[in-house]
Amino acid sequence: MKTKPLVRYNINAQKRSGYFAQILTSDVLEDICFKATGCREFKIETMSESYNKGRLVTIEYNDVLYYVTLSEDKVDGRNSSVQSVPSALNLFYADDRTKKKLCYYFIPYTGNYFTEYHKFIFRLLKTVGVQFLNLPSDCSAIYPYSNINEIMSAREATQSQNKSNNSSYITKFGSRIQIFGKTFGASKYESTLMALAAASIVKGKVDFFNVAENGLEILPESSRITLGKFKNIELHSATQTLDKNVSESQSETVPLRNGSYLYNLLGKFGRKKCCMCSCGISEIIQGAHIWEVSSISKTTLSFKEKFKHVNSEDNGLWLCQNHHKLFDSNIIILLKNGQLCVRQDIGHENELFVQSITPNTQVEDRYLTKATVEYIGKRNMQISLDEYRSIEDYL
Repeated sequence: MKTKPLVRYNINAQKRSGYFAQILTSDVLEDICFKATGCREFKIETMSESYNKGRLVTIEYNDVLYYVTLSEDKVDGRNSSVQSVPSALNLFYADDRTKKKLCYYFIPYTGNYFTEYHKFIFRLLKTVGVQFLNLPSDCSAIYPYSNINEIMSAREATQSQNKSNNSSYITKFGSRIQIFGKTFGASKYESTLMALAAASIVKGKVDFFNVAENGLEILPESSRITLGKFKNIELHSATQTLDKNVSESQSETVPLRNGSYLYNLLGKFGRKKCCMCSCGISEIIQGAHIWEVSSISKTTLSFKEKFKHVNSEDNGLWLCQNHHKLFDSNIIILLKNGQLCVRQDIGHENELFVQSITPNTQVEDRYLTKATVEYIGKRNMQISLDEYRSIEDYL
């Protein structure tokens, strides 16, 4: 006699007892089982201890375990409607069985499940290998991302439409991918999913920076275990603030620089683009300090004050590698009014070269916050401005 698929699920949602027993009707369960296994007849086993993590239904059939994560029945918001999916991913990757599949199923729902943000999440899921068992009739096919540039562009597009939700960022630095992910609330799930998708399609390293929030320094353990299964993912800290109990004696073990500086620049300016030449090749764009870290470290300020200045978004510029070197060497300087100037003692030909690669004669006003102007003043205190000439004079 042919073995029937065994369908298992917990009937309780986290805040609604018996919820899944109500929405998983016999017709829905039959459709899920048929689309996953090709069988319409099945056995059911329900559980009621704790609650259903990941909105999961599992199906065992022919030595294959199917993890089927379910959509919400009502789309309330861009994060809440998909935040259970990464929990399903974590449970899937924690299972050591080799014959397993991860699937997604749309139960009957109300609301718009295909905003640009939702499509971004669904394509990330497709990229990590999730199989969509069904799609609404008015929905086009969901395709995986083919390269990291597509993910970066899609993420930027969803951020530009909702600035209040700029919780996580993805960019490049050299040959490495950098993901700055928050560790709190729904954002932690989005962060996990972006890291998994990036690691699935790139051969190089993916640096994941845990952006601390509300006292949470790192992703939940389940997410860290999942990311750890990808050998090209490395986890780093991006502490926004120091613990109030950090003493001066402990400061030697806490670095002034950390990933929060780049995260803060991304939050202020968006995608990487050199403010002196408008180059947008993210691999060669760097975060350049205005008031130098070496100068800050030599002050008599407390360690916490030094930390704040080093990682402040107002103390930074996006610069390409060429302009970063020129800026660090004080060959190019920035005045408080945003004007760019070049040092005259480098020789006329070199002056002309610097001018030729610096089409922007001054930085945009958005760079010049009150705090930034103060940082410019601190940097230029040790510079003789008489030795410089405005780049605009060469035009």
